[in-house]
Amino acid sequence: MAHFARINQENKVEQVLVVHNEVITRNGEELEELGVQFLKNLTGYTNWKQCSFNSNFRGCFPGIGDSWDETINEFVKPEPEKIDGND
Repeated sequence: MAHFARINQENKVEQVLVVHNEVITRNGEELEELGVQFLKNLTGYTNWKQCSFNSNFRGCFPGIGDSWDETINEFVKPEPEKIDGND
């Protein structure tokens, strides 16, 4: 199974969907653009990036609220909030 993250205009992950490998495979080769086109047709939403459940490529496996960093071609987790000791 292949996983794809839906990215909003602020480069935040809004959703992650699973696409069957048969959908993204042509002549024995997996092609991201086939999955993206499938999801565009299915959802009407245009900005999808393939991701790896095992974190084999594109950084971490994204969750809702994580970010897509185009410059490094990876998903990144948000920075932990700093706790101010002056409560």
